[in-house]
Amino acid sequence: MLVSVGVLTILIGLVLAMTHILRGGAAQVRCLSNLGQIRNAFVMYVHDYRLYPDPDSLKTSPTMTWEGVLADAGYVGRDPDIFRCPADSFSFPAINSSYDWRDTGNPATTLAGHPFNDTKRGNFALAYDVAIGFHDRGRVNVVRLEGNALAMDQSNYFKDMVSPIRDASGTGSTGSGTVLSGGQ
Repeated sequence: MLVSVGVLTILIGLVLAMTHILRGGAAQVRCLSNLGQIRNAFVMYVHDYRLYPDPDSLKTSPTMTWEGVLADAGYVGRDPDIFRCPADSFSFPAINSSYDWRDTGNPATTLAGHPFNDTKRGNFALAYDVAIGFHDRGRVNVVRLEGNALAMDQSNYFKDMVSPIRDASGTGSTGSGTVLSGGQ
């Protein structure tokens, strides 16, 4: 009888551990899906306006953000949580977004205010979690320009973000340079 109870206790522990792992995996899948939808919204925006949002043009109101521009113009679906990562319990409540985009403030690495085809390398990170480790320690979820969403090692993520996507003499805005550009 004691052996049976012990075996059942171990099995229950394993089931509970697997449930926790599966919930974490579901949150990551939802996050990657959100990033994919954000990428698609950027592509539609660029198709219509021929360039990425310019931080200076976003200042139509003190609270206007890139998320607001994409949402107000109808580029994201009706899901109110499109900008919320399910694993984020601190960024979203503070800035109404779990994500940021490639608005680096550096003319060689930013997309802000630049045309879609004004890049010399492709498949760079377009949008990403605002914090490393939402899902896996040392990793950050990103969506690349070409559309693949993945959990990227933090060192590769930082290399990607500082690697030029155009010549430093690129035209257009230099971006706002903020790391977290969300707002209330």
